[in-house]
Parts: sequence; structure tokens; C-alpha cells
Amino acid sequence: MLKNPAEVKIFHTKYLLVLAVVALSALILSITACISMSRKKFEGEHRMKIISSPNYRNGKFENLTGTELNLGRSFCSLMKEYLWGKQERVPKSPLPFVRLRSGSFTPVSRGLRVTWLGHSSAVIEIEGLLLILDPVFSTWASPLQGAGPRRFTKEIPLVPEDMPGVDAVIISHDHYDHLDYPTIKKIHHRAARFLVPLGVGAYLEKWGVPGEKISEFDWGEHLDIGGVRITAAPARHFSGRGPANRNQTLWASWIIKGKNFSVYYSGDSSYSPSFKDIGDSYGPFNVTLIETGQYSPYWPEVHMTPEESLQAHIDLRGDVMVPVHWGSFCISFHDWFEPVERLVRAADERKQTVATPVPGERITCGQDLPLKRWWREGRQSLTHKSVPDPEPAGM
Repeated sequence: MLKNPAEVKIFHTKYLLVLAVVALSALILSITACISMSRKKFEGEHRMKIISSPNYRNGKFENLTGTELNLGRSFCSLMKEYLWGKQERVPKSPLPFVRLRSGSFTPVSRGLRVTWLGHSSAVIEIEGLLLILDPVFSTWASPLQGAGPRRFTKEIPLVPEDMPGVDAVIISHDHYDHLDYPTIKKIHHRAARFLVPLGVGAYLEKWGVPGEKISEFDWGEHLDIGGVRITAAPARHFSGRGPANRNQTLWASWIIKGKNFSVYYSGDSSYSPSFKDIGDSYGPFNVTLIETGQYSPYWPEVHMTPEESLQAHIDLRGDVMVPVHWGSFCISFHDWFEPVERLVRAADERKQTVATPVPGERITCGQDLPLKRWWREGRQSLTHKSVPDPEPAGM
């Protein structure tokens, strides 16, 4: 017990300092969250394009197929599973990855190379063009850098400082695990342009991206860059960075089609007839990047099960499937490795080709595919197995 007045004064001073630090931290986190959730209000032609979209009805964007964010069982049941569920949602040991340096990316003038960076981030090198999909380099997929879904590993394959200059950053929708405020602030000067669904550009402008670098798309609209056509296509999902702005921006999948090679990226989507429509109109695809994780019975109409993801790949007339939206963050209640296990099992049964690169590992069209079941080794061993940085592959 403190009896000396000097000790009491020191104790009170330290106590007040701790409270001040906590309050300041909370204030900084709150300000950061507010900035990441806010967007510039579009008016004039931007607003007209949104409200004139056939996909914008009754004051919000809607899916082509009826979709509900149905939590099914009670909120209490969901929270009980979140807090006490028995799933292995986070790896017990460090996961392997390939560390990419600033010189890792060389021009692929005639071919196709795909590099999955983890979750839904990927680099596409196609016929001389360098693109990056949904770059998220932060530790937290959240408005608060310090709370929410945390990345499984501290190290990532590509850091903002080593990101090369890219012809375009392509964003699928505005959720925090796809549109990351700290990442955009760090990399926007390295991108020639940003391709985003309707309304998402307002966030980018608010965060300092010049308006002339932003192109917004409705489903079916496209842009040609260096002989490669990039088209926004339907997805079955939803948008919003907070309850107040649900479905005020559009979400999309993306078709990247060059003269000889093509890629499809699903963004986030549940299963729908749109996959077959896209496959019939734009397929076949050399590579499809299909969301495979973060599904749940609580939200069956906004994410696919692995078996549905494989069917989407088949509908799209894809050659090689790369599962994404797994392996980096826990945003559901399944084991962290369950999506890829279920997928490769279904693919073996249906004789489909699924590439399973570790984050940062290259897939070069026409060369051997990464097929190793590396996530099984990570679960069986507590030693970190790092994968050597490969020599840049040419085409």
C-alpha cells in the first residue's frame, strides 16, 4: 500500500499516463477506421452513372440472382461458435512462402504468369501487361489496424516497398480484405491506373488517388490496355464498409483477355448461373482464380463451398484453377486448411486441374504446375519450411 506522498504522486502520474496512451491509441484507431470507411460523395456524371445502372434499384445495387445475407441461427449461436468453436482457424506453425523482391517481375511479352500472394491478392503478368488484383499488404483485414481478422503470418511474399510499377490495380469490391486503405496509401503512386466497380472510386479519391487514374465499371463494361481487354463481370455478393453504406458500391468479377491468353478472377461470389454465361461468352480461360474459402451455413448466398467453386471453374471452361480467398485470414468458422483439402479432393474426383502454389510461388503457362500439398506439411511440423526465391521465368 502506498503511504509516501511522493509515491502516491508517482503512481497517479503513471496511471494518468497509461490512461492517456490508451485514450490516444483508441482515438487514432477510431480516426483511422473513420478514414478507411469514408468516401467522397460522387455527384454529377459519377452519380448519374450509378443511378442509371440497370443493377442499381431502389437506392442500392442488387445481384442478378436473389441473395440474402442470412445468418440462419441466432446471433447468440453465431457468437458462441465464434468464441468457443473447436476448428483450427489459425495455423499452429509458420506457413511457407516465396519472398518476392523488387526485381522479381520481368516483362512477359508473349505469355502468362500468375503469382498468388495469399488470400485474394495476386499479380498477373499477361502479354506485356503487369496487373495486381485486390492488393492487401496489411496485418489486419479490418478498419482498425489492431483488431479484427489478423493475417496468419507476420511476413508476406511482397511488401509495398518492393512492389513494381504496375499497369493497373484491379479491385473486386470494397470489403476490407479486398480494398485496404493502408495498402492503397502506400502503393497508389506505383500504379498507372485503378480499375474498380461503380462507386468504389470515391474511396480512392478520398484517399489521395488522382481521379484521372481511376476508371469505374458497370458489369459488361471493358477497357483495352496494350492489347489486353479487361472486362467487369457479374458476381453474386454484396458491398459496404459499414452498416450505413451497404450495397452503395458495386462488386464484380474480372475477365482479363489478351490475344493468346486469358484469366478470370471471381472476386467474392456465391455460386450463380453467371459463371456459365461468362464461360459461354468469354471462355475458355487458361487460369481461373476462384474464391474457395470463408464459406459458412450462416451466409450460404455470399460465398461458395469448395465444391461449388470447382463447378464455377468448370462452368467457366477453365484449364487451371487457382484457389484464392484462403490461407491468410480467418473470416469464417472452418479449419484454415479445409477449403483447399475439400477442393483438391473434389478436383481429383472430377479430373480437374488445380494448382496449389504457396504464396509468392509463380505459375507460368506452359510449364510445370505447383501441385504440392504444402499445407499438410505445415500442420505436421513446427519448423518453418521456407521456399527458395525462384529465378524469374521467361516465356
